[in-house]
Amino acid sequence: MTELAAGFKKFSDPKAPVTGGIFDLWKKVDKEGMRWDTNFLSALNGFFGDELKNQNSDLQIQMGFYLENKKIELSKRSLLAQYDAGSKKLVIFLHGLMDNELMWDFSGIRGTNYGSLLKEDQGMTPFFVRYNSGLHISDNGKSFSRMMDELLRNYHSDVDQIILVGHSMGGLIARSACYQADKLGHYWVDKVKKVFLLGSPSLGAPLEKLVNIISWGSRKTFNPLGKSVSDLLNCRSDGIKDLRFGYLLEEDWLGKDPDALMENNRTNIPLLSHAEHFIIVGTLFTHSQKKLSAYIGDAIVTKKSAQGSHRKKCQSIPFKEENIKIFNRIGHTKLAYHPLVYRQLELWCRS
Repeated sequence: MTELAAGFKKFSDPKAPVTGGIFDLWKKVDKEGMRWDTNFLSALNGFFGDELKNQNSDLQIQMGFYLENKKIELSKRSLLAQYDAGSKKLVIFLHGLMDNELMWDFSGIRGTNYGSLLKEDQGMTPFFVRYNSGLHISDNGKSFSRMMDELLRNYHSDVDQIILVGHSMGGLIARSACYQADKLGHYWVDKVKKVFLLGSPSLGAPLEKLVNIISWGSRKTFNPLGKSVSDLLNCRSDGIKDLRFGYLLEEDWLGKDPDALMENNRTNIPLLSHAEHFIIVGTLFTHSQKKLSAYIGDAIVTKKSAQGSHRKKCQSIPFKEENIKIFNRIGHTKLAYHPLVYRQLELWCRS
C-alpha cells in the first residue's frame, strides 16, 4: 500500500506526462517481465480469433477464469482450494481487445490490481476472465453467462453480490451477458448489483469506423492494389468489427454485411434494471482543452461514446450523470491500472 500511495502522488501531478498509450503498455509488459507468449497469443486472438475458432486451432483462447496465468477449473474442490476465504461478494474483471487478465496489474507492482485492493479494502473475492477477443461480443457474452452460472453452482459460499468491471470491449461483453442472461433466466444475473465500464465504446470506436471507410473506399477504386488493401483490412476479426458501433447482440450482425460502409444496425438494449451502472471516461488532455478531449477522448474511445451520449436521444444510453467520472490526462490503457481510477471504484463500491 505504500507503493500505491506513492502512485497516487505521481499520477495526480498535473505536470506528469500523459499516460496510457500503446507504447506505455509495451513498456509495462517489458518492465514487469510478463510472459510474451501470453500477450502475443492474446493479440493474435484479437486480430484473427474468429478464424482460429473456425479452424479449431490450438492457438484459440478458451474463455475461463485465470489465476497466476493459469486457467481455474470450475469444480467445487478446485474453487475451495484456490478461494478459501468464502466471501459472499464477488468482483469479476473482463479485459479489452487483444488483452488478458495480466493487464490489470499496476505498473511495477506485480499482483497488485483493482481486484487485490478490493479484496484487501472491502473483503471481495476477485475473479479475472481471459477470453478470445476476436469473437463476436454477443458470442463472448453468451459464453460468459454460462461460465458465471457454472461458477455460482460450484462456489463454496452463497453469493449475495456480484460486481462486474469491464475495460473497453470487456464492458460491452458484460452488458451483453447481463442482457442475454436476463432474457434466458440465468440466475447469476440476479446477483449483479453494480457494473463498471472503464473506457468502453458503448457507441462505437472511431478507429474501427475509419478502417471501415478506408477498406470500403479502397475496394471502390477498382484498382488491383486497392482491392488487395481492402481484402487485407477486412481480415480483421468479428470482435473488432463489432466495435465499430458497439454491437452487443447476435441480431445486430447476423445476416448483415460486416464490411458495408458505416451501416449501423446496433440495437439499443436497456440497462440491467436492478443494477447500478458506473462509467469511467479517460481523456488525453486537461480540463481546459475541452474540444480536444471531446474529439480525441482517451486516444481509442471518444468521450461521447464512453458516456453513451448520442445526438439522437433514442440512440443514447441512459447512464446517470452522477455515475460518470471523467479523468483528464489518463489514456485508454491506463484506465485499467491507475491509482486514481481505483480510488473512484473503491468509493463507488463502498457507497
